[in-house]
Amino acid sequence: MWRTGFYNMLFLGIIGVIFIFFAEPAVRLFTTTRKWCHWRPSCLRILSYGNIGYAYGMVMLQAFNGAGDTVTPTIVYFFGFWLLEIPLAYVLAIPLHLHSKGVFLSIVIAEARLRPRAWCCSREADGSGNRFKRAVREPLSTT
Repeated sequence: MWRTGFYNMLFLGIIGVIFIFFAEPAVRLFTTTRKWCHWRPSCLRILSYGNIGYAYGMVMLQAFNGAGDTVTPTIVYFFGFWLLEIPLAYVLAIPLHLHSKGVFLSIVIAEARLRPRAWCCSREADGSGNRFKRAVREPLSTT
C-alpha cells in the first residue's frame, strides 16, 4: 500500500505540475466558449496544487475498501466532505466573497484535512493488527 501510494503520488504530482503551468491550453482542448473560460484554468490550477495529497490519501483509504472494511472510509469521508468541505465551500464562496475560487479552495482544504486522518487510520490498522490485517487474513463470507 505504501509503495503504491508513493508511485501514485509521483504520477499525480507530475500531472499536477503540468496542469499548473499549462492550465489554459489544457482547458482550450475541451472548450472554446468564452463565457465560462475565465474560471476554468483557475479551477484546474487550484485543484492541481492538491494532487500529491489526493494521490497518497486515495490509495490509503481505498486499501480499506479493498480489504473489506467500508466503515473506516465512510466515517472519514463523512467528516471530511459533509461536515467540512460543504460548509467551508459556502463560507469561502459567499460570506468571504471568494466566489468560485472559494469552492475550489474548499476542495483542496478538505482533502488536505482528510489525508492525515487517512494516514493515521492506515498506520493504526497496519501496526495493531486490527481491522485492516484481520480483513486481509479472513476472506469475506459467501453466504
